[in-house]
Amino acid sequence: MNANIEVLVQLFVRKDKRGRMLALAPKRRADFRHALLNDLRSLDPAVVSPLPRSAASVDAVAKALRAAGAGERAYCISDYIDEDDCELGLMDALVLMVGQANNSLVYPIGSRVAYYENHESEQYILRRRA
Repeated sequence: MNANIEVLVQLFVRKDKRGRMLALAPKRRADFRHALLNDLRSLDPAVVSPLPRSAASVDAVAKALRAAGAGERAYCISDYIDEDDCELGLMDALVLMVGQANNSLVYPIGSRVAYYENHESEQYILRRRA
C-alpha cells in the first residue's frame, strides 16, 4: 500500500472508519475512493474547515496549504482524473482539481494538511494540528 494513503487516513479519517479504509485501499481502490471522497462523514470533523467561495481559487488554496506547512509535492486521490494515486507538483495537482466539482483530495506529502473537493463543489481544507 502507498505510504501516503496510510498517513492521510491516520490524519484525516474518523477513528472508527480508519481500519475499513486501510483494508479497502490496497485491493479495492474504487471502493476506497468512494468511501473516502463521497461522504464527508468519513472525515474527522475536527480537521474539516470549509472554504468560502471567495477563497476557493487555485492560488488561495495553495496559499492556505503552504501556510499550514505544505511542500511542493502532492499525492492525489480522485474519482475523475488520470492522476489518481499519483504524485504531482502541488500547483499542478491544484490546477487539475480546484473548482472542478470532482471528488478529489490533494495531500501535500509530509504535511498535516490537505485539500478536499466533492462533486457538489464543496471545498475544504483538512488540517490536523500537532
